[in-house]
Amino acid sequence: MSCEPCGGLTIPASFEENCNLITKDCGIQRLYGALCSYEFTDLEQETFDAAIAAEALAAFPIGNVTITAASGTAIKISACKEIPGRTTYTLAYSSVSMSEGIEMYTYWKNIFAAKVNLTIFWQGCDGLWFINQEWATWNNDGASPGSAPTTEPIGFNASMTTPPLLVRNDANELCEWQVTFTIKFDNVLVPTEIPGLVI
Repeated sequence: MSCEPCGGLTIPASFEENCNLITKDCGIQRLYGALCSYEFTDLEQETFDAAIAAEALAAFPIGNVTITAASGTAIKISACKEIPGRTTYTLAYSSVSMSEGIEMYTYWKNIFAAKVNLTIFWQGCDGLWFINQEWATWNNDGASPGSAPTTEPIGFNASMTTPPLLVRNDANELCEWQVTFTIKFDNVLVPTEIPGLVI
């Protein structure tokens, strides 16, 4: 099979040191929602605080989130080569956090009303932040002043594929809220470090 080289590609050395195998658990510590129309200027605590004060960003109620990924039918780019089809990340969120009265119903109704303008991001159990990849790349490259991707939302553009539903978990005899989001992104989701950020 012939090979058509593309400029600038490399095979990086492994991140392992002296064949030392390090294992870690993974998962989502907290899920956040942000309006796509809100403009961030940087990743400082004060900027996130301002977004919260403007009611353009908030944490979802404490819950469990599982992520799965699926790729569409492989795309044939030549007679001898295929690449993965469009990748969709699915985030299944569930929360047993409840309120007294109708407050929780109003909350989830308002989240559903914002579905077209909603972006999502999250903090992993290891403390790393999974945010819009333009922002993550900018931060990982040194956060050069004056070059922040301010036209990009802080979160991933996500589709709410199910409305918020209150269902009974029979095994635990508890009700829980369930929502499903999907993100289309054809690459590895790379997190970033934002030391000291508290939302």
